[in-house]
Amino acid sequence: MGTGVVKIFEEEGIAKGAAAVSYKGKMVDTPVYENARQILATMKEISDMEALSEEVGSPGASRKRAGAWLRDRACQGRHGA
Repeated sequence: MGTGVVKIFEEEGIAKGAAAVSYKGKMVDTPVYENARQILATMKEISDMEALSEEVGSPGASRKRAGAWLRDRACQGRHGA
């Protein structure tokens, strides 16, 4: 869903100067768009970390680090850090 939200907001919102767009019957505004972008970026970072750890032969350790990192990021988001 995140990629669809980002794509539609960029194509119909930003490109046309609209403050909000409709996606699958739901309104998408700037905060929703920014949240979707952050989620996608976080998913990519975790995927990259897992790929790197598989190259060095430690997928279990990577998942633990990724989980801890994700928890830290979520806490920072709630506390405005």
